[in-house]
Amino acid sequence: MPRLLITGSRDWPDEALIASALSRAVEHLGSWETVLVHGAAPGADSMAAAVFAANGLPVEAHPADWGVHSENCPSEDPGTGSCHRGRDRCRRAGYRRNQAMVDAGADLCLAFIARRSRGATMCAQIAERAGIPVWRFELPDGYPHCFPDRRVHTMPHRGCILR
Repeated sequence: MPRLLITGSRDWPDEALIASALSRAVEHLGSWETVLVHGAAPGADSMAAAVFAANGLPVEAHPADWGVHSENCPSEDPGTGSCHRGRDRCRRAGYRRNQAMVDAGADLCLAFIARRSRGATMCAQIAERAGIPVWRFELPDGYPHCFPDRRVHTMPHRGCILR
């Protein structure tokens, strides 16, 4: 059964693009029994999971465990005197989750990256290093945005090539 890894920004705005990309990816993988592997985060992950669930397709969630600290967590951050700048949340939890998703295996990764999202970018890089092909969908830093290949934009904006 093919496995499709999704990583994406929490502020990804375009559900239609995600649905379209998922359809193309499943077609590319050649099976409607494809398992969607995602990080259970709001935004792109949740949008993709909703599309799969609505179509009765299998979904495998890997939520980050922000409350668990790992052995390689810093005992204190330079200049602050406390672990993770005094927060109870482990800042490495997202990395551990992304690594676990890649380690679980995938045949293809879709990365929906808005405003240079560090987490989604890092997960895509881990997947590439593991030999998993990555299809990147990146939005520019500023909003509103446009998708030239779809000839769609949210509103006219300076420098837009779709005018």
